[in-house]
Amino acid sequence: LIDVEEPAAVGALLAANGRVWRDLGIDGHFVGWRTNGWYRPQFHGIGKIFLDTRWLSRFPSGNLGILVVWQGEYRSAVPFPRSDGAADLAPESLVLSALLEVRIVDAVLTFQLRNPRPSRYAQVPGFLMPGPVQYYGVRWAFWN
Repeated sequence: LIDVEEPAAVGALLAANGRVWRDLGIDGHFVGWRTNGWYRPQFHGIGKIFLDTRWLSRFPSGNLGILVVWQGEYRSAVPFPRSDGAADLAPESLVLSALLEVRIVDAVLTFQLRNPRPSRYAQVPGFLMPGPVQYYGVRWAFWN
């Protein structure tokens, strides 16, 4: 990274989070700067829609939990300075993700799908982020 002088930046932040109806909720924020700057996109936003339930009407013990999340992240183009005075540009990107977690007592089965579209994008010029990624596993809380 190259040190560069940046004037003060002015922007606006919009955020919303919480339950919309019963176990359905949203979580999102959007930042918009008047102009983009070195290492800073002009627009950046993350939005999530989620279902987080313990389904207590069916399982009153609370031993079952289900979490489903759909997420999108948008970033406008970002300029990166070069040592010769020119600039490289990381193009805008839109990355979608999904998450499913099922909790049974203290074990959590998880499955994540990141960037399901076969699009390659770069957050830094010249360094491509991976295409579709699937992540799955089990987390277990041990206690004595």
